[in-house]
Amino acid sequence: MQQPDYQGHGIFNLMASIRHAFGAGHEASPAAECALIDASELREVRHVMLIVIDGMGVAQLEDHCPDGALAAARRGTLSSVFPSTTASAITTFMSADAPLRHGLTGWHMWFRELGVVGAPLPFHVRGSRDDLGHWGIDAASLFNTRSLFAQLHRESYIIHPANLAGSAYTRAHAGKARLKKYRNLAGMLKHLAHIAKGTRHSYSYAYWPQLDALSHVHGAHSRECAEHLLELDEAIADLARKLRGTGTLLLVCADHGFVDTRPQTRILLERHPDLARTLLLPLCGEPRTVYCYVRAGADEDFSAYIAEHLQHACEVHHSADLLANGYLGLGQQHPEIHSRVGSHVLLMKDHYCLVDRLPGEPGPFRQVGVHGGMSEAELRVPLISFGP
Repeated sequence: MQQPDYQGHGIFNLMASIRHAFGAGHEASPAAECALIDASELREVRHVMLIVIDGMGVAQLEDHCPDGALAAARRGTLSSVFPSTTASAITTFMSADAPLRHGLTGWHMWFRELGVVGAPLPFHVRGSRDDLGHWGIDAASLFNTRSLFAQLHRESYIIHPANLAGSAYTRAHAGKARLKKYRNLAGMLKHLAHIAKGTRHSYSYAYWPQLDALSHVHGAHSRECAEHLLELDEAIADLARKLRGTGTLLLVCADHGFVDTRPQTRILLERHPDLARTLLLPLCGEPRTVYCYVRAGADEDFSAYIAEHLQHACEVHHSADLLANGYLGLGQQHPEIHSRVGSHVLLMKDHYCLVDRLPGEPGPFRQVGVHGGMSEAELRVPLISFGP
């Protein structure tokens, strides 16, 4: 088991460098700048562009594209956050805060304020098609996160897929950024090339989700992922050539990596009814980092069951210990952080994951590639740069 790095070699620190470079560095903050790229380097260029490729861990890059343009331009390796998953890591990219402060702790979260388990990215209630927005819930108020784009003192852009650009999550984090929609890879890169033609200093954030989607379905080391990563490598290299002479620093990073499961490593809670009876709420977090809300008085039964039946597959921790030991970051805490990580956390070992299923949810769980855990493969992501 690894621990996320928030001291200089993490995506959190990359965003600290960007925040400090573009006008928000005067705020009191425990954030150290990134050891691979600091604010002074960023200030020297006209345009800074960050492409985040969802799911592109170092292991996938080295496996599928070791001799490509992305590998050749790699500055080094950064750590994801806890848990190593999109909801938590992308919020760090969009807020420049660690999960301890931004409070989005996984795909499924217990929103104590509403009394429901929800999914913050699609903004719906778990086990139903109820959109929290249809309840009159304002995402910005519920999340209570900060937007990096509201703090920057330069023109900024968010380049998102068309189906995500208008989402409650995006709107809650967009701040003052101009939102650009795209429908394919060419469209995303076209937006970046156009922005680079401008004379005003800018910061652009572009998000690409397809590699993550393919990894879930086929596995991170599948032929489908290899082909797509080669396509990305060629397309981004072509963009880098077009950006020469525009005063643009193009950065490429990722939110997390992957491990691949097998049928025998996918543990279903329904097959462990004695464990399920110790829980007050459905499982939250991620299949690889599982937040358990253990019923009052059931601590001993919960821990004993894990020790007897699941010790080979997971480590059990008190959530308060992980918070105290800095797994979710340093400094100021989100006011709901304790309610959003359960009483206990199961950190899954090797290729294991643990899932449950609620009435109304499709099943069974069939994802091949999974993430959210504390393995090296899930935590380590590349930092790549082209130009200026």
